[in-house]
Amino acid sequence: MDNAVHHRIHPLTIVIEAARFIGRFAFVIVILLVSRSAGGGFDAFELVLAALGVFSIAAATLRYMFTSYSLDSQNMIIRTGVVFRQKRTIPLARIQNVEIKRGVLHQMLGLSDLKIETAGGAEAEGDLSALTVAEAERLKDLLMRARHADAPVSSEAPPPPPQRQTVWIATAKDLLILGATENRAFVVIGIILAPLFFAPRISDDLVERFGSQMFQSVRGIGDDAWLIAIWATAGLLVFGWIASIVMTAVHYYGFALRYQEGQFQRRYGLFTTVESIVPLPRIQSLCIEAPLLRRLLGYVTIHAGLAGSIKLGEQQQATSALCLLVKSKDVAEYVRRVFPHLNMNDIEWLPVSRIAIRKGAFRFALFPTLALVGWVVYSGNNLLLLALIPILALAIWYGYARYRALGYTITDGFLITREGILYRKIHIAPHGKLQWLAVSQGPIQRRYRIADLDVGTAAVVGAQLGSPSIVDLELDKAENVQDFLSARVEASGLWMPDGV
Repeated sequence: MDNAVHHRIHPLTIVIEAARFIGRFAFVIVILLVSRSAGGGFDAFELVLAALGVFSIAAATLRYMFTSYSLDSQNMIIRTGVVFRQKRTIPLARIQNVEIKRGVLHQMLGLSDLKIETAGGAEAEGDLSALTVAEAERLKDLLMRARHADAPVSSEAPPPPPQRQTVWIATAKDLLILGATENRAFVVIGIILAPLFFAPRISDDLVERFGSQMFQSVRGIGDDAWLIAIWATAGLLVFGWIASIVMTAVHYYGFALRYQEGQFQRRYGLFTTVESIVPLPRIQSLCIEAPLLRRLLGYVTIHAGLAGSIKLGEQQQATSALCLLVKSKDVAEYVRRVFPHLNMNDIEWLPVSRIAIRKGAFRFALFPTLALVGWVVYSGNNLLLLALIPILALAIWYGYARYRALGYTITDGFLITREGILYRKIHIAPHGKLQWLAVSQGPIQRRYRIADLDVGTAAVVGAQLGSPSIVDLELDKAENVQDFLSARVEASGLWMPDGV
């Protein structure tokens, strides 16, 4: 029988949840507003807004009324639901992280969201929105101390925490470099242009109102359409680049990484502040990410692939940027904080098959060559075939550069892989964290008897960072490495996702 005391979330959660509900329709509301102001007209616009307001308040009120939580000696219990009731039990020993998140509205109202995460879910296992800051901090301390079986939950005040060690704090210069080297410019441009595609009436009205003025302003640049297009594209790229810097600075404002008792603690955010914990046992792999511009400036970013799922704002995936910006010469020091027995300065990269050069060159040249041949056939101008010379030259360079970027090494406990020319990634995975290994071949690889060795861990990572993979290795060698790593995984014993 459940004798635990049940607690309600804060009444002001109605305001928080109503704002979130309306926020989900913000894009539609903006489109309707702009469309109406542009003369598109929409007679039922006020009715739609009123309906959204009523539904948002009703949904938020029901969430407040039917959400409660309690703690006993072994479990965190959360009850939710109106029509479909749910009683969720989260074993305290399985809790991996308790995250506190405060948006602008939270800070105005003195509230916090609390997310409770284990290693087995695609999302947070428990989500309490919203609590007072004091209650959120109290629960966080209780739950994190209760992760160990010998530390039962107690309502008494927790003992003084041990000294925290500051690992890295972002400066204004760091955020500037990070934002300037992010690949966000095209995303920003897409957001700007999206309304024109989703609401053609808006774009037609804008062209009608401002098209002649814009044309007159750019005529001084030149009468050629291609020159105007170049200037417009350059302007959008510069604007997207500046916007990327601003977005990064706002998102990661005040980023601080600290270490305490076998876990990393992170805090960041200007308008929305996030506090999260990354326990060392939960780290399944590391990814050293280095876009070309960032690499040329001598910096990289270190991500940690985590078991289960953790929503840290920048990505809905189990990947945490431990250090936003690390000098390349300091990478080994930061890696040793996670994997003390690995020295990145001593590793020797092993090459993949040299057939990778031919494969990379072929893939690079295939599409532009077919397009050029089609153009020649259509136009009848055989002189265009001379363009094959720079295409083939670039293809050969690309194939060789790709081959040089690929590499791997196997140490006494780690598989380390490397790939990428413009977007360099180095993955580090301990043998004991590997979950599966697969040798895969495409049509070209089957022809030349080469293969990829793909490796999986318990970390759920996004497509951008990917997972460890040895690309274009000789087939026999790939199978030998697969057998060797399988034996090492078996020798390491059964490993549980929560690191127990």
